[in-house]
Amino acid sequence: MRKLGKHFIVILTALGLVINSVPAIVDTNSVTASAASNLSFRETLTDGESSSTDSDHDYINVGRWTTTVKSYLEETENGYCRVEAIAKNNYVVVEEYSKDYRQLSQKKIPYELPIFGGYFLGDNYRFLVFGQENRDEDESTEVIRIVKYDKSWNQLGTLSISDINTTVPFDAGSLRMAESGGMLYIHTCHEMYKSSDGRNHQANMTFVMNQETMEVTQSWYGVMNIGYGYVSHSFNQFVLTDGDYLYRLDHGDAYPRAVVLTKADTNNITSCANKKILSICGTIGANDTGVEVGGFEMAGGQLVVAGNSVSQDDEESYNASGVKNVFIASTDTDLESTETTWLTGYTERDKTEVGNPHLVKVSEEELYVLWEELNSSDGYNVKIAQINNMGELQGRVYTLKARLSDCAPVFTSGGEIAWYVTFQYVPDLFHIAPDKLEEYEKMEEPASGTGGTTGDNKPGNGTGGTTGGSKNKTSKVTAPSKVQKVTAKNKKNKTVTLSWKKVSGAKGYQFQYALNKKFTKSKKSKLTTKTKVTIKKLKKKKTYYFRVRAYKLNGKTKVYGKWSSVKKVKIKK
Repeated sequence: MRKLGKHFIVILTALGLVINSVPAIVDTNSVTASAASNLSFRETLTDGESSSTDSDHDYINVGRWTTTVKSYLEETENGYCRVEAIAKNNYVVVEEYSKDYRQLSQKKIPYELPIFGGYFLGDNYRFLVFGQENRDEDESTEVIRIVKYDKSWNQLGTLSISDINTTVPFDAGSLRMAESGGMLYIHTCHEMYKSSDGRNHQANMTFVMNQETMEVTQSWYGVMNIGYGYVSHSFNQFVLTDGDYLYRLDHGDAYPRAVVLTKADTNNITSCANKKILSICGTIGANDTGVEVGGFEMAGGQLVVAGNSVSQDDEESYNASGVKNVFIASTDTDLESTETTWLTGYTERDKTEVGNPHLVKVSEEELYVLWEELNSSDGYNVKIAQINNMGELQGRVYTLKARLSDCAPVFTSGGEIAWYVTFQYVPDLFHIAPDKLEEYEKMEEPASGTGGTTGDNKPGNGTGGTTGGSKNKTSKVTAPSKVQKVTAKNKKNKTVTLSWKKVSGAKGYQFQYALNKKFTKSKKSKLTTKTKVTIKKLKKKKTYYFRVRAYKLNGKTKVYGKWSSVKKVKIKK
C-alpha cells in the first residue's frame, strides 16, 4: 500500500517547506468529532516516544515480503502498555499509560544485538529477541540472543544461539512466538549460508526453548522439505500451539509456492503434516506473489487465516501486480479441508488498494478482521468486519476514519478492540466497541489525536457482495433450500457415514459435527460437493452431533441455506 503522507512530508522537507509547524500530518485530520456524536474511539497517548508506524503491517519492497513486528500493545491493570522497537535509536521503549491515556512511566531498553527480532509476553515472563549478521559464515558468531525478563522488566537471563546456518537472521520475513507447558516456540526466518549454486537463499526456521533453563530443546534451520516444516523463501511466519500440536503458517514463493500450514507434535517439530491453503500462480522462486498474510488465530477447532491476494484462479490471468482483495481461509485442525471467503471484490475500475489485514479473536465463534483501504477520493480508511470461525461474514463491512500499524489489535477486558498508530508524532490509541460500529461509521472525523485519514468519510467503491461502504449490495443469488433427509450411521473403527438428499441448484455443502448439540465443543466444519461422506477417527464412547447445509456461489462468495435438522450418533467402538 502506498504511504502517500510519508512520501509527501519527505518531499516538503527537502524543499524547505515544512517550517515551525506542528509535526506535519499530511494525510490526516486533527479536528474534533462531529457535533452529532459524543463518541470517542481515538485518544492521544501523552508524552509517547516519537516514531512512524502507519501502514507498517503491509509488506515492503513493492509488497514482496514483510519485516519483523516492531509495535506491541498490552492491557494492564492501570490501562495500557506500549512496547515498541525504535530502530533509529537502537532501543525498545516501554511506556505505561493510565486508563485516561496519561503516561505513567517510560523506560528504554538498549538493543543487545543490532537487529530487532520480536517481543512476547508470556504467562510468567517477557522475552525480547535480537540478532546480528554473520556474513563470514563463522560458526562461532552469535546470531540470535533471547533475553528473559520478569513482569517488571528485570532481566533474568539470556540465551545465545550460533552455528545455525545463518548469515542474516529474520531476513525478508518476521518472527512470532507462542508458549505452552513452559516452552517458548519461536518461528522466524533467515538468510542461509551460501549453497552450491553460489547464492544465499532465504527460508524459515524454528526454535523451542525451555523457559526456566533457557536451553534450546528442539530446532530446525537446515534445508529439507515441507515434511520437516521447511518452506523455501518464507516471507512471513506465524505460530500457534494448543499444547499437543504446533501449528505454523508460512507464506512461501518457492517450495511450496503457497500460503501453507504445517502441523507437528510439540515433542517432534520436524515431522509435519501440511496443507496449502492458498496456492500461488507464477514461476517458482519469483518473489512477486501478489499475496500478503496478516493474521492467524485458532478458534472453535479451526485455524483461521486473514490475508489479501490478487486473483490466483489460473496462470493465464495471473498478475502479481494486479488488484488485491481480502480473504479469510478457515482450516480444520486436522488439515483436511479449507474454506475460503473473500470479503472484498474490487476490480481495476475501483482504484482501491487494500492493506494487509489484522485478525482479532473475541471468542471461539467471534472474530474481527481489520484492514486499511486507500483510494484517491477517500484517502485512507479502516474497514472492520465480524466473521465466525469458518470465515463467514456476520453482518456487513464497516468504514472508520482510522489507521492501522503493525501493532496487532487486542481484545480488552472492557470489550473493546484496541491498537495504536504513530505518524512521526506521539502514538494515537484506537479503541473500538464492536457494538458501536454503526455509530462510529457516522462520525465525520475521529474524536482526537493526529492519526486520521484524508478526504470525506464516503463509502468505498467495492464491487464484491460484501465490499466497501455502509450498505451491502443486493445479492442476485437466493439461498439454497434447507437440506433434507439427513442420516448418520455409526460404522466400525470409530467411523460415521453421513448422507443427505441433493439440493437443487446447490454448488456444494458444508457439514459440521461436534460433541454437543450447540456445536460449540470440539466442532469440525468441512466442505464437500458430494451428498455422502465418511467421517473417521472419532472418539469412542462419545456422542457426536451432525448437521448439513447447502450453498450457492455469488462470484467467490458462498451463499448458505439453513442448517438441516441435527442427527445424534454415539460411537460405540
